[in-house]
Amino acid sequence: MRLIAEELGYKMDVPSVTFWERNGHVPQEYFFQNTEGVDNRGKQIIHIDDSFSTKLETVDNAIDFFKDKNSHIVSCGWFQKYPYWIRYKDRVKDYFKEWVSNENRPNNEVAIHLRYSYQNPITKLDPQYYIDSIEKIGADKVYLFADDFNRHTEVLDALQKYNPIIMSMNVPDTIMEISKFNKIICSQGSFSFWVSFLSRAERIIWPITKVGPNRTDDINIDYVISDESRYEFVYL
Repeated sequence: MRLIAEELGYKMDVPSVTFWERNGHVPQEYFFQNTEGVDNRGKQIIHIDDSFSTKLETVDNAIDFFKDKNSHIVSCGWFQKYPYWIRYKDRVKDYFKEWVSNENRPNNEVAIHLRYSYQNPITKLDPQYYIDSIEKIGADKVYLFADDFNRHTEVLDALQKYNPIIMSMNVPDTIMEISKFNKIICSQGSFSFWVSFLSRAERIIWPITKVGPNRTDDINIDYVISDESRYEFVYL
């Protein structure tokens, strides 16, 4: 949405903190009280959710759609398909440059990002995926990053032979710390997408699944970064 606002010269009004809590609950105040009709300035309110952004297909199409409308845009969704905004990828990375560290971890270390699953079993990956990925990428020291390790006991048990170092941080600190690694192993979901995309890692293992957000047949989501050779795809 920032890309669209900048291209149209629109003012952005965004919350200072995320309203999406890590337990999966979205507080009621997240939703705007008036999401249709006109606002107090007489501007037409256009509500955007994931399905709306899918119909627009790309950020460029969204810019063209809103260009002459002089509207009040309320966004409760986002462009989750990487191809939608691939043309602006360098600009997007620049938005988050303060979240990326200039430090470099030793090349024999690997960061594994475990997705917070909201107790949804379809997003969880077989622990063997992480074992195979560690062996494939080559690492003597393993760092595990997660929101809540109580939800990843199977993975923790499976990786004990690597003596993993447990890292539990907030979102910005997680992104910054993982950005120091030259090797990253991802799980499912948008958090892993951003952690790897914003990093300077030279090798990234990305799982492509048959169920969950990493599958390739979802009409609203596409996290496959196909234009960067540093990504190695594992089909599960």
